[in-house]
Amino acid sequence: MLPEEKIIFYGGTGNHAFDESVLNLVNKAAKRSYKFTHIWHSTWPDGEPGFHLSDVETIKGNHVVVFSCPTSFKLESELHDIVIAAKRQYGAKSVTVVLSFIRYRRQDRPELTHEITRLRWFMWKLKNEGVDNLIVCEPHSIKYTVQYAQEFGLNLLIADPTKLFAQ
Repeated sequence: MLPEEKIIFYGGTGNHAFDESVLNLVNKAAKRSYKFTHIWHSTWPDGEPGFHLSDVETIKGNHVVVFSCPTSFKLESELHDIVIAAKRQYGAKSVTVVLSFIRYRRQDRPELTHEITRLRWFMWKLKNEGVDNLIVCEPHSIKYTVQYAQEFGLNLLIADPTKLFAQ
């Protein structure tokens, strides 16, 4: 059941065509007509990100859903900025992140002490930045994805996109 409050959707630059197809499925199932709110992408001459979110006045007290495919440090940085801005700067009631890909597919085992458990710290960052709900497609390690979500209090849903990919 979707909440009665307004839901604002933002799509990152990672895989917008896939994000749009997922939102279309949500619209069909929920009998709604949600659309993505625009993100203006730019970079300052010194390389600092200059992007910003449209319609920020609609965020306060409402739910924000961010679709992201952080396949690079740049896209991951963008995701973190969007989450922090939505929750901490603009006052979103909740933030849900939908990841079609999780970067840290191998650095996830705490027993390998020579590796930094990047999956764990990625999820910790998301929670501390303001993410309430995390929806992921195909995590490399379901065991550790679930473990870290529980450790940090993230509501987690693992979506199996196999049927969508087959189409």
